[in-house]
This record gives sequence, structure tokens and C-alpha cells, in this order.
Amino acid sequence: MSCRSERAYLEVRSRRLRPYWPTLSAERPSTCTLTAGRIAEEAQFFSFGTNDLTQTTWGFSRDDVEAEFFSAYLDRGVFPVSPFETLDIDGVGRLVRIAVAEGRAARPDLTIGVCGEHGGDPGSVHFFHTASLDYILRSATGTMRRCGM
Repeated sequence: MSCRSERAYLEVRSRRLRPYWPTLSAERPSTCTLTAGRIAEEAQFFSFGTNDLTQTTWGFSRDDVEAEFFSAYLDRGVFPVSPFETLDIDGVGRLVRIAVAEGRAARPDLTIGVCGEHGGDPGSVHFFHTASLDYILRSATGTMRRCGM
């Protein structure tokens, strides 16, 4: 445990607060590729925020996708579907696999999951299963939208 982590742990214990678990919210490509192993030495959980990770990987937002210019990408086959609806396995998915491998190499018992709208897309869920994630969280509004509510 690093000095900073140890100080935080002792502070929590001295105040009789609930214990905390160091967690990584992986929302930047550099977190997935450059620091995942080092962070896993301290963190007990990784959680991929796939909406933000998609935005920072591709350099455009969900709003851009819903704007008119993105339809040209779909028409020309640059993207088969919106990367915010179905996870881009070759790009963002590759980052997820790198972070999972590096994180579990440093901490084999690391709990890894995903939160976001991709958790309701069958193709994305299949990928998360093959990437050995432990859990999937999805917003209630996303679930309701998927069910036509």
C-alpha cells in the first residue's frame, strides 16, 4: 500500500467510518493502456465508464453522433452502427481487454465491470462476457428506453 493510501485507510479507521475500497473508473485510453497494472496494485475494483471511454477514444461525443454529420460516417461504412449503442470492439474493446489483462496480472482477484448504456446492448454484453468482466451495470433510463417506455 502506498503512503497516501495507507494514510487514507488509517484516517477512515480512526473516524470509524465505513471502509472504502480503492476503485478505478476507467474512462480514458491512457488509463487502460499505460497505468492499469500500476493502479491495480492499489485498486480492488475497475469499472469501465464506456460512454466516456468511447468519447475520449474517438474524440466525439454522443451529441455528435446524434447530430447530422455522423450519419455520413454510417452511410460510408466508417462505422456500421453508433459506437454509443454497440461497443466498438476493435477500438474501445481492445482498450478494455488491455486493461483487464494488465489489471489481473497485477491483482488476479481484481473485480472488473462496466457501467453505462452498453450494458443493455446484446452485442456489447457478449463482448464483456468474453473479456471476463465480473459485472455489468446499466441505468434505469437506458433500460426503460430499450423497452420502449
